[in-house]
Amino acid sequence: MSGIAALEGILIAVVVLVFVVVRQLSARRVNAMGLWLVPVGLTVVGLREPLALDATGLGLLLVSLATGVVGGLWRATTLRVWADDQGRAWLQGTGTTLLLWAALFAVKIGLYALEQRAGIRAEVGSASLLLPLAATLAAQNAVIWYRTQVRDPAPARAGAGRATSRMS
Repeated sequence: MSGIAALEGILIAVVVLVFVVVRQLSARRVNAMGLWLVPVGLTVVGLREPLALDATGLGLLLVSLATGVVGGLWRATTLRVWADDQGRAWLQGTGTTLLLWAALFAVKIGLYALEQRAGIRAEVGSASLLLPLAATLAAQNAVIWYRTQVRDPAPARAGAGRATSRMS
């Protein structure tokens, strides 16, 4: 993989990560289609080049994917989810959400160092960044979607300002 392609993957991952974290810390309506667009897009871009991995490279990629999934599942429990007066689902990240993003980023830096030491960085390319990011967002968004489906259908009290009741 060329240095330009690797740089492209890093830039895509950083831009998406900043976009997602900033967006998660803002109150916004839940859009079912929007929950899946970014993870699917990251997966498609991450898999656009074939992976030539040995057992070590595959193992590190699987650890990175598993870490992303666990982080996404955990992070999803820190998001506030509520219904507005019309019963539409909203969500907003918390300080804990941000801390979990930072922890996942720190783990990814450690895995990146292991990949460098094992000499597999060139074979994995941008997939080692984009696929775990897709996995963490897919896991998180699956929990968000589930939480919006099983919530108490009663909307927040009218006139109480922004709804703050936590769903499931």
